[in-house]
Amino acid sequence: MELPFRQVWASDFEFEAPPGERQIPVCLVAHELKSGQTIRLWQSDLGDRPPYDIGADSLFVSYSATAELSCQPSAHP
Repeated sequence: MELPFRQVWASDFEFEAPPGERQIPVCLVAHELKSGQTIRLWQSDLGDRPPYDIGADSLFVSYSATAELSCQPSAHP
């Protein structure tokens, strides 16, 4: 079955979660399933935007989406 998305990104952040505080991303690994492209970034390399396409024709896949979405680089000034 062909999915109707140009890109399908599986993403995983590792993070620290101090009690009562927002999660602090430590690193990110994202893998695009159609092209095989893999992105690996440490905390110091995370920018203010996700390093992969999040447009309408991209699918974001995650085991624990609530945790992953709270670690998006744009969520951390």
